[in-house]
Amino acid sequence: MRMTPVPPMKVEQYVAYLRAFGLVAGVVLALLTDFPDAARVALAWGTLVFLVIAGGGLAWWGRRTHWTSTAMVHVGFVVDVALISGYVLAYAHLDSNVSWSVVFTLLADAALRYGVRGAVLGTVLGALLYTAQAQLQGAAAGEPVGVTAYMFVFSTLVGIAGVLGTFSFVVARQAAAARAQALALADAQRVRERLIATSSHEFNGSLTAILLGAETVRNNVERIRPESARSALDEVAKQGRHLQRLVDDLLAAAQATSDDVGVRVRVEDVATTIDLAVAAAGRHQRRHRLEIAVDPVVCELDHERLQQIVRNLVENAFKYTPAGGLVRVTATHGADLLEVRVSDTGPGIAVTDRERIFEPFRRRASDPERADSAGLGLYLVKQIVDAMRGSLDLRTSAGGSEFVVRLPAPERSGVRPIGSQRRVGTAE
Repeated sequence: MRMTPVPPMKVEQYVAYLRAFGLVAGVVLALLTDFPDAARVALAWGTLVFLVIAGGGLAWWGRRTHWTSTAMVHVGFVVDVALISGYVLAYAHLDSNVSWSVVFTLLADAALRYGVRGAVLGTVLGALLYTAQAQLQGAAAGEPVGVTAYMFVFSTLVGIAGVLGTFSFVVARQAAAARAQALALADAQRVRERLIATSSHEFNGSLTAILLGAETVRNNVERIRPESARSALDEVAKQGRHLQRLVDDLLAAAQATSDDVGVRVRVEDVATTIDLAVAAAGRHQRRHRLEIAVDPVVCELDHERLQQIVRNLVENAFKYTPAGGLVRVTATHGADLLEVRVSDTGPGIAVTDRERIFEPFRRRASDPERADSAGLGLYLVKQIVDAMRGSLDLRTSAGGSEFVVRLPAPERSGVRPIGSQRRVGTAE
């Protein structure tokens, strides 16, 4: 039976103190006890020598590792079993209340270390140890121990094991809940810090560009050429749209964190939604080849959320695909299910990043300070897909990545779609 130890720090520190007390008590008891034979004397003093060596070694180990070694829990338990067995057998000739009561320390030791399973193990070991002690005591007294004594000790072991097992289970569950809460709080603090840092950077960059464009036009209103003014105002509008999308993403992230992602279903052409999403992602396109293939279908789903999904996936593809690479967007429909695929010919996603790229404000390890990424896109995609009761799969290799989104989308017959279509193009 595989035992999972409790966190070792407290258990091992406290047991180390108990071993020191056991050493003092053992020396006093060995000096005051009349043993029936030399073998018992050797066992009593041998147990004390073993306690000095093993207990001292464990104490040294604990201080070196700051009592954090999991292996020390297992080694400490084996040492304690040997020590308790030595004490019980060495003093088996004494009054049974003195010797068999020590058996219960073995039960407590196992339960504290291994919880409910430890309580079961301690009960079995305690029963075996008491049986050996009773046999020795009966031989020394010339009269076997009665069945009533066995029943009393065994039932007491079971009762105490139940109490200790329940106590250990409750404590372990509370400790697990406390650790989970601490991790959640740490994660929330990490997200908060990233939110502040990322938002400040994103807003500052766009606001600087907006102010620069506006001041350029205002300060040169009489002599600026129309095309220069138009270019400056286009940049202002571009940065304004970027800020609007950033605010939308932050709002969606807040809704996702509170499990409040709204879904508003309406009937609309899928091709139109895909076109709008790709156009919104165009600011990140750098001479990429772009292929779009969409089934001509009108269906029921939240087209605004679909647009958000596709925009973020296409933006992600543009960002991480070298200029001149291929980004492909396809959408197919069948059996009331819409499947959208966004693939690229970029470097792929590292194994270390694959499990974490869907976390908020998480960038790839290869470029953690990327200026054009808030680290929200894939997190929002995952949250929105979950809210729409869809699925999201990632396939990646050194030759590129592909995100596959599947969403429930009943088709509406009798409504003619606007577009079709397969389109291929390259943009500057």
